[in-house]
Amino acid sequence: MGEFMKQASMTKHAGGFSLIEVLVALVILSVGMLGILTLQVKGLQFTQNAMTNTQAVNIASDMVDRIRANPAASSAYAIPYGPTSAAPLTNCADADGVFVTAVCTPPAMAAHDIWQWKSQLQNASSLPDADGRITVNATTTPPTYTIEVKWVERGEEQQHVVKFQ
Repeated sequence: MGEFMKQASMTKHAGGFSLIEVLVALVILSVGMLGILTLQVKGLQFTQNAMTNTQAVNIASDMVDRIRANPAASSAYAIPYGPTSAAPLTNCADADGVFVTAVCTPPAMAAHDIWQWKSQLQNASSLPDADGRITVNATTTPPTYTIEVKWVERGEEQQHVVKFQ
């Protein structure tokens, strides 16, 4: 009988977690999960921002390549923000509609490049309200170009600027 009493007293002292301990553990776990969720949201925002910046860089670089391929039309590339009136050039195309740069004058090719570039900006799905402008400083040799691409992201205007000679 003495041994039964020892077992009874042992089981009486062995207890589980109290309700307060469980609640404290749940609060700590919840705070940790909220921290992880915040990090995940910030990570997604930074990824989106990187994607839009990359697209802006690519579109600006495309225009850099177009200007370098047509150096004789340097001042013809100067355009302000806003829509452009230039349309695709049909007089520079062959019978299949393929553009032939040898047939186009440098200013005509520049107008076509600007039209294509503005179309890229308008159709850039990850650059909402995108627009671009090009300024040319012809007083330097070679001329200095400034290409600006702007867009609206999360209610704020963003901008990417490329300067080159």
